[in-house]
Amino acid sequence: MKKGIITITKTKSYFITIIKDNGKKLTPSCNGFDESFLKGLPQNMEVYYELDNKGILINVSKDKDKKELIFPCNNLNPHINDTTQNTDLPSTDKAHAPYNFIPVNKSVIPDLKQDGEKILTGYIDLEITTKTALFIRGIGEKFFGAEYPVIPGSSLRGMIRTLVEIVSYSELKFSDKKKRFFYRNIGENFYRDKFIENQKINPPLVKMKVYSGWLTKDGNQYYITPSSTDSNHRQYYRINGSFTKHNIYFRPKKFDFANTTWIDAGFEVPVYDFRKVFFNPTRVDKIKHKPNFNLDYWILREFSQAKSGGLTQEGSLVVSGAFATKKHYQWVINQAGNVNTAINVSKLIEEYKMDDNREENADLIKMLKNKNNQAIPCFYLTDGKNQIIALGHTGIFRLAYQYNVGTLLKQKQNDIPDFADSMFGTQEQSSKVFFEDGLPSKENVVEVYPNPIHLNILQSPRTTCFQHYLEQPNGVNTPKNALHNWGNQNSQIKGFKLYWHRDAPDEMTQKDSWAFNMSDITDFNKKKNILSEPVIPVKREQKFMARLRFADITEKELGCLLMVLELPNGCFHKLGMGKPYGLGSIEIKPNLTTIDLEKRYSLLIDSSTNEWEEGTTKADINSFKNSFTVYMNNQLGTSYSDFLSFWYYDSRLKELLQMLSFTHNEYSTEEWLKKTRYMEIGKLKFDPHGNQLFKENGKPDTKNEYENRPVLPKPSEYIKKT
Repeated sequence: MKKGIITITKTKSYFITIIKDNGKKLTPSCNGFDESFLKGLPQNMEVYYELDNKGILINVSKDKDKKELIFPCNNLNPHINDTTQNTDLPSTDKAHAPYNFIPVNKSVIPDLKQDGEKILTGYIDLEITTKTALFIRGIGEKFFGAEYPVIPGSSLRGMIRTLVEIVSYSELKFSDKKKRFFYRNIGENFYRDKFIENQKINPPLVKMKVYSGWLTKDGNQYYITPSSTDSNHRQYYRINGSFTKHNIYFRPKKFDFANTTWIDAGFEVPVYDFRKVFFNPTRVDKIKHKPNFNLDYWILREFSQAKSGGLTQEGSLVVSGAFATKKHYQWVINQAGNVNTAINVSKLIEEYKMDDNREENADLIKMLKNKNNQAIPCFYLTDGKNQIIALGHTGIFRLAYQYNVGTLLKQKQNDIPDFADSMFGTQEQSSKVFFEDGLPSKENVVEVYPNPIHLNILQSPRTTCFQHYLEQPNGVNTPKNALHNWGNQNSQIKGFKLYWHRDAPDEMTQKDSWAFNMSDITDFNKKKNILSEPVIPVKREQKFMARLRFADITEKELGCLLMVLELPNGCFHKLGMGKPYGLGSIEIKPNLTTIDLEKRYSLLIDSSTNEWEEGTTKADINSFKNSFTVYMNNQLGTSYSDFLSFWYYDSRLKELLQMLSFTHNEYSTEEWLKKTRYMEIGKLKFDPHGNQLFKENGKPDTKNEYENRPVLPKPSEYIKKT
């Protein structure tokens, strides 16, 4: 056997290179190699190999005597060279995120009034200590507050209300239950089938279901006038070309018949814009895209910016955004047809406006405004009754899922207000609790960072990551093709979203710091585009004092409030910006004072102290928590002995405890920060020894961690080491 060097990388399958003793390379198939060896992704490892008389690889071993044979191997994986996903099986990938969910309570528990209940008034002093850096935006980069940092009472109120909703089994509140989410995922059949029709002929023909038209606005009403059609009933065509200047312009190409090649057409169009072109609709060619199927696209080989020769039909070249280096066909649509065919789409536009994640330049509403409400090109889909059901700026656009948030929030409601509504108020009922701002405690000056800091790059919530946000039929064992999304009527919203505590380093040069290390990016323009506004956070271990006043609440309501203010040992609250990266952990220590109003207003002077009679009494917190627990026992049919038993044994509160715990002893700080990071589409790959992996072309090898859509486990399962 001869000595050589083996290197293994992984893209969709394994790529093996053996450098022979003469310096030449072998690139054998991975079929037959030991799977566990391949998964180790060895780099530049010395092996011994043997070729037959035709130069075909017959043996590879770690040793010269073939005692550690790695090829051929009996331990074969039949799927090792299969580059397609088996979506019938659950993903072996593990989902991870800086957030998780407290399960939705199926029934909402009412806040019933009971005979003989005491009605209480008083206040709770809150001593707040920052356990990590904290930031709540004021003006610009400054912390909230005019002369010194102040924690707004409104921020405390929102945080506490969420926890009250959870522990009291109240309704999960949304500001807009009519909210619908949008998606664009060409790789998924449930999306692709809405745009594409596969005609089963030989070879198969792929046809577009989309129509083109012109969107206008008249007053507050929106209309689409369908594009006119040519003699072959075509509304649109395609133009070849390429993107230039960092993908912000598209340069079309026309066909040079003399030299049978594509040449530059001599003009360019900005992305998300359109330009007038002239062409002959009878001189078009059908694109033959693949050997095994055809696309029903008609490509214009001749066109110009002005009428010339036989190029007399007017249309508009519509440029969508670039897609890596793969996209080279853009749309040309005919001019608007008869104005009498205009269709009112105002109701659909209201739905269209709900898409918070649409590329701003691709927003038809903004395009209309930029064009002074002159007609702009658009594309749309219809239902079986020819009613327009969706629209977008290009032929493959973002769609709204079928069901809104309210439909998939499946809670049994009561006519009687729940605890959250009873205490925090509704449009019809005033609030019983009032949060004052948190001010620096008198004996301390709150320390802030001396200079503005950029937070690590924040991500927007990805609600279309439905394997995280929705309950799945078989939990983490749900295969990709069986996942529920926002278009499935049986879907159920997973619950109340909270962020894990993350004790991330404060120094930006340290790994996993919440602060963005500016030296990581040398290109100023890139730096400018990806960073949010800088911030000046409050440092750790800074103290604030706030007061929560309450009036006319019951003992059990007060107990509920105290349950979420004074958390079990080791648990903290989460407040402010940057929670996904480790900011915002605070500790609250409450001190309860009740006020006897009759005593306060019937006496002027307290005879025992010769001071003003305020009717105040320092009260025991735990007794009120237990009153709340007794009520919850009656409603849930449980028998928790006290409030701590409720915390530790209730199925939902156990999950909440995990989310509120500042540390998880099973993990080191580094392990926990790694476990609670965002997943990445282009995660760099490393071998088991920490060496970065590269592709054949020298570019870093990456992994799309979302590719197999692994399901996010509930908190109690998530924290288990596997």
